[in-house]
Amino acid sequence: MVVTRSGRSRTMYGLCVLVILWTLNGLVGGYGKGSPESSCKNLEPEHFGGKAQTGESPYSIDVVDATSDGRTKVRISGADVMGFVVHARDDHDTVVGSFSDLPPLTATITCRTEADTWSHSDTSLKTNPQAQWAPPPHFTGTVHFRGSVLRDELTYWVDLTAKHVVGSATGNTETGTTTDTATGDNSQHNVDGDVATTTAGNRC
Repeated sequence: MVVTRSGRSRTMYGLCVLVILWTLNGLVGGYGKGSPESSCKNLEPEHFGGKAQTGESPYSIDVVDATSDGRTKVRISGADVMGFVVHARDDHDTVVGSFSDLPPLTATITCRTEADTWSHSDTSLKTNPQAQWAPPPHFTGTVHFRGSVLRDELTYWVDLTAKHVVGSATGNTETGTTTDTATGDNSQHNVDGDVATTTAGNRC
């Protein structure tokens, strides 16, 4: 069989198209699966580019509708978000509790115990996503919700915080963003455990 120059050109063009499509598919897949396993350790969305912002965050973690048994709703407030990851830690810096009643396009991650971390499952923009958090059985004391929020693929904020006292009907909450005043860098905190599973949110 004789392949003309025109035929070779068409073949090379076809191969180039396949390579481009394969690459784009990988990028979209990576961005659309939610937070990676390493997010359990540092709450930073490492499969995105860019760097954590050091200025004031346009987002906050809000604890609302707390009940006397410690259950509360956790909301990411502010501008629309592309992605996020959040969980609660006790005074020993251990991830505690579990999330449920998830909104669309979100999921739970198991970092230490089942469904103890809440994250995005799709990079479509979300407006003030909110989920239910419950403490472990017989737990009393203070927990600190910590999280990171992505505005786009290159812009995100880490270590947003909110305090919640389990057993307080008012929620007794404080919100903010922790920043190292000496360096201007957002602080990071280690978390024990690896991701085991993810559970998608309800499509309602």
